[in-house]
Amino acid sequence: PWFIADEGVTFSLNCGLSNEDRTYIPDDNFEQTLIDLGLDDVLDNYVTTDDILLVENLNISNKNISDMRGLEDFKSLITLDASHNNISSIDPFFGSSFGYGFKVGTLILNNNELNSLDISSLHILTLLDVTNNPLNCIQVNENQLSVIDNVGTLIPMEVKKDDGVIISEDCGN
Repeated sequence: PWFIADEGVTFSLNCGLSNEDRTYIPDDNFEQTLIDLGLDDVLDNYVTTDDILLVENLNISNKNISDMRGLEDFKSLITLDASHNNISSIDPFFGSSFGYGFKVGTLILNNNELNSLDISSLHILTLLDVTNNPLNCIQVNENQLSVIDNVGTLIPMEVKKDDGVIISEDCGN
């Protein structure tokens, strides 16, 4: 059908959505993966925030992703597999609810370009895999430090890392 509209009128699938209702995803490979997973429908650097709020498991491995902006709005995320990408920074995009409460988190970030990692703002993790990254130090909080590889704790945290990578409460940042 043909539509006649006044000059300046546009058609959109997102009528009524403000920028507060949408999450900015500048990496086209990240957004295309969200489209492939049925969480978005148009490659336009935005995803409807309500469509990602309740996602608990996200596998975005092997997708040539380099920019993780937007991850902070995945408020229910428990498991993230972002392995085999080109990610150099991820910690500013975690959001404070990752692995929150009784939910237990898994972060698989191996085979990326991470040169620093600060997970001290995260709650409970059972697995962190950061092998094959140019990483020197993983910054953790006191609680995380006490449960890393400690099988006697209620929820031990397993860390897979390369030799020479240290785990510390202060990585000199």
